[in-house]
Amino acid sequence: MGFLQSSFGRPYSRTLGVRQFGLAVTFTSIAVAVGWLLMPWLGILGAYLPLLTSVAATTWVSGLWPSLLSQVLGASSTLLLTSLSTGAPISRADLYAVLLFLLIAKLMMFLLLNIRINSHLQQNKVHLELIAQSTHDSLWEWDFTTNYVWRSGKTAEIFGCSEEEIKPELDWWLKRIHPADKERVWTSLRRVIDHGNERWSSEYQLRQDNGSYATVSDHGFVIRNKKGVPVRMFGGMADISAQRRAEEHLLHSASHDTLTGLANRESILNQLGRLLKKRRYQDDGTLAVLFIDIDRFKTINDSIGHANGDQLLVAVASRLTRCLRQTDVAARFGGDEFVVLLNRVETSAEAVHIAERVQQSFSAPFEVSGHLVRVSASIGIAFTESTQAEETIRQADLAMHQAKAQGRARFQVFEPALELRARYALQAETDLRQSFHNGALQLYYQPIVSLQSGKIFGFEALLRWQHPKRGLIRPSEILPIADEAGLSAQLGHWVLRTSCTCLSRWKQFEFVSPSLVMSFNLSGKELTRSSLVSEVEGLLNEVHLDGRALMIELTETTIMESDAVTAQKLEHLRKLGIHLALDDFGRGHSSLARLQDFPISTLKVDRLFIKQIETDRPQVLNAIMALAHELKLGIITEGIETAVQLRYVQHRGSTLAQGLFFSGPLPEQQAFQLLINDQSWDVMTVERSNLELRDGVAAS
Repeated sequence: MGFLQSSFGRPYSRTLGVRQFGLAVTFTSIAVAVGWLLMPWLGILGAYLPLLTSVAATTWVSGLWPSLLSQVLGASSTLLLTSLSTGAPISRADLYAVLLFLLIAKLMMFLLLNIRINSHLQQNKVHLELIAQSTHDSLWEWDFTTNYVWRSGKTAEIFGCSEEEIKPELDWWLKRIHPADKERVWTSLRRVIDHGNERWSSEYQLRQDNGSYATVSDHGFVIRNKKGVPVRMFGGMADISAQRRAEEHLLHSASHDTLTGLANRESILNQLGRLLKKRRYQDDGTLAVLFIDIDRFKTINDSIGHANGDQLLVAVASRLTRCLRQTDVAARFGGDEFVVLLNRVETSAEAVHIAERVQQSFSAPFEVSGHLVRVSASIGIAFTESTQAEETIRQADLAMHQAKAQGRARFQVFEPALELRARYALQAETDLRQSFHNGALQLYYQPIVSLQSGKIFGFEALLRWQHPKRGLIRPSEILPIADEAGLSAQLGHWVLRTSCTCLSRWKQFEFVSPSLVMSFNLSGKELTRSSLVSEVEGLLNEVHLDGRALMIELTETTIMESDAVTAQKLEHLRKLGIHLALDDFGRGHSSLARLQDFPISTLKVDRLFIKQIETDRPQVLNAIMALAHELKLGIITEGIETAVQLRYVQHRGSTLAQGLFFSGPLPEQQAFQLLINDQSWDVMTVERSNLELRDGVAAS
């Protein structure tokens, strides 16, 4: 400053001082400008070097170059103030020079400030690009002045195009919005811009270059000037297609069965509940529910394998939906159970017609892994008299069980009487469970008599239930109740152990024949138990019985529903010496070809055919007994009540028989008394006239 002050302080040389001052200001301004521009690259030292060539060393030594310009301006102001206070004249040229230097300095300051601002803006732009590249969103900026939109590089990925194809025009974006969403998106966007709101967001479908649509989430905020006028808008766009697909999959899985794709249990209950609630305020026709259960599915599933069983359920679901109307809804209720909601049926006959159509569709076999599988269905039909969805489906379920009880492969319409039967069955299940645990069940023993010697060949163990109110209940009523109560396996094991223990106890007496046989029935459910063979073998060892002392009776239905695994179990039982008899032969639906697939040694002829001897229609009985002889099977005739029947079956080759002609089922002590008495029947002295009469009938 000393140099400047000395120059301006000599009155006799003001022109020279002003020139020196001007030169100093000019060079200083240039130096400052160059230094400011070069500072980021050359460092602070590079910014100071120009100053050494343009100003006095005292300026360099005095300190900081950024304050130099302000000092120059201060010196100019001092010159003007000194002249005004002392009255020393200033030439016009000096005054113009000072003003010019001040103007140049001001311009230089503005220029430097502008350069720095542009530099910062450029850096910010680079940073913005880096941020845009590091995020999954497409960033955008909409300039309302030019109506152009800048978009980051991620835009190409979302729009399915190249970066060169991205257009700044607003219409380029608007034309890609799905027609169903365009008006909603544009209206919401204009509302934010025009009504002073700052933030905007929307979700819509955006067309990609390949023609498909992506679901995007778009959001932004408006920037306004001091007067509140919108000038630009910043935002970001994200592709949320995968997220929405995942959400839709979760929603679909929550309401649909994963195997068949049908509605699931919760979904059909909700839909039925909504329709029932709607019917309170609006009569929209009658609702009906079909409850469908695949007959013998467990047996089929065990036979063909669980994987193929799943394929069968898928095929059943597909065929079921083809039988329905567009307004109907099918659901997999669980396992092999399906529920169909029939909406707006005009009459009950229409619901029945649909049920018949479903059953008819099942008449054709299903192809599963190259095999043809035949199935049938039992169907219960209920109409929505109740206001509760669960109650309506329960009524259809009751009707379905009634259809099964009547022989399967049929339908049954719910009626109030089924409610009473259901309550009765539930009470019966409870009573049976209590009786089983309280020891109220008993085994009665009916003798099986040799028609050659008249002596007791063995006994059939028959279950009896002494009910406190209903008296003695027979097996034909007990076994269905046990199945429903889930007691079949426990009950069967109890019968096996009790009868074997009884036989072992009897055989400890010398007067009891070592060849005495105990026969008992085995249900299909018991036969499916994997531990059956080991249990029987273990029990024989425990009670010291030979396998030849047992005869297991199986029904035709059990045999026909058996698979290869069951056949292997039966073969293992036969190897233990156990006799296997086919019970009630002729009453079921036997496949004669399959009889040879199982190790059956004896046929038990049902009492129904024995009664036909008395009605002159014994042709079926004759065929059954002839078949048994052809297959080299033993014959036990049940239900022998008269001498005529006895002599007839003797003549036809029956070797064993049981029935009231000999004895009814007896408690253990009374049956044992027959053994003590060495009971026998004179089967050879029945009147010959009866035999000749019946032979004449048979011959005719």
